[in-house]
Amino acid sequence: MRFDKLDLNLLVTLDALIELKSVSSTAEHLNLTQSAVSGALKRLREYFNDELLARDGRSMVLTGKAQQLAPAIRAILLQVRSTITNPSEFDPATAVRCFTLGCSDYVAMIVGHDLALQVQNEAPGISFKFLPPDISALEMFERGDIDLLIVAESFARPEHPRRVLFEDDARAVCWAGNPTIGDRITLDQFLDMGHVCAEFRGVSHPSVYEKQLAEMGIHRRIEVSVASFAMVPFALVGSRHMGVMHRRHAERFARMLPLKVLPLPLALKPVIEIAQWHRHRTSDPGLEWLLSRLERVLHTMDVHAA
Repeated sequence: MRFDKLDLNLLVTLDALIELKSVSSTAEHLNLTQSAVSGALKRLREYFNDELLARDGRSMVLTGKAQQLAPAIRAILLQVRSTITNPSEFDPATAVRCFTLGCSDYVAMIVGHDLALQVQNEAPGISFKFLPPDISALEMFERGDIDLLIVAESFARPEHPRRVLFEDDARAVCWAGNPTIGDRITLDQFLDMGHVCAEFRGVSHPSVYEKQLAEMGIHRRIEVSVASFAMVPFALVGSRHMGVMHRRHAERFARMLPLKVLPLPLALKPVIEIAQWHRHRTSDPGLEWLLSRLERVLHTMDVHAA
C-alpha cells in the first residue's frame, strides 16, 4: 500500500531499524533477508532524502531526521495495531498470547504466582513474562512492547491511562533471633541499627520509601545493599540489621523465614500501586481481561487476609 508515494510497509522496517540500529538484527527480527532490509533502507533513504542510519565505526547511529521520525512512526504503527490488526474480541479459552508486564520483583511475587495459577485452566494458551521496570523496560513500554506497567503511583507516566490495583504500607523487618529487638522498635533503635537496602541498576529514582525517608530528613546507615526487594529478607536472617519492606511482601517472607515484622517508629505514606497501558492500546480487549484477572487475584488475597 502506498501513501504519498511511500510504501507503508517500509514503515515497519524503519521502525525496527530505528530500534535495533542494525540491518542484520532487523532482518532477523522481521524474518527477512539482509538484502531485503538493505533494499528497504535504500528506498527509505531515497524517499526521506536522508541517510537515516549512518555508520560510526563498527556501529550504526541514527541521524537527526531518524530521531525526529521515530516517535511519529511508532505512534502510527501502534494506532494501526490497536484499531485494525488487534482482534475486537478476546476469548481466553482459545487465545494464544504472552502478556509482558513491567513490574518490581515485589509486585511479581505478590500477584504473579497467583495470577498464573488462577488463569491456567481458564486460559491454557496464555503465558506471562515479568520484566523489571528499569530504563530499558520503560522504553519498551513507550514503544508499546510491554502490555502493562505496574508501578507506584508517584512514578506513573502521565500521558498514559492508569488504574489503581492495590495499596500497601511499610514495615520494619529484622531477624526473629535478633536479641536487641523486642515486639516494637523505637526511632532511636531504628536509626542506630545498620540497614539492608535494595538498590536497583538502570533505575533513575530511589524506591518510594527511600524517597519518603529522604524527604523527612531520615538517613539510615546502609550497611548492606542488595539488587532486589526479595533479597532484603535473606540478608536479614542471622544478622542484627534492619530493613524496611512493603507489608504484603514482608508478611509473605515471614511465613518462610525466621523474621520479625514490626510497625515502623515513624509514619510513612502508603504506597498505591497502579497499572498503566499505552494510550494506543486502550481498545485491546485482552488487556481489559488481564486487568480484570489481576483485580480478582488481589480481591481474593484481601479477603483471605481479612
